[in-house]
Amino acid sequence: SLVALGETSSSMWLLLAATFAGGIGNMLVIVGFMVTATTGLPDHEQGMATGLATMTQQIGITMGTPIMSAIAAA
Repeated sequence: SLVALGETSSSMWLLLAATFAGGIGNMLVIVGFMVTATTGLPDHEQGMATGLATMTQQIGITMGTPIMSAIAAA
């Protein structure tokens, strides 16, 4: 992936495009996750559901990245 970029200036555009596409994909996943987590709940439970969804997202980011890195390195 990044090894294929080489040293040309045109590879910077490829890196920027890939970063942009990843950001858009991440945004869509986060919005979908929050909508799924809070859909169908009464108004008085929306805050708790949003808080729990955000907490699980942060735990997944904090623990998922090192765990997957360890698995990939093994």
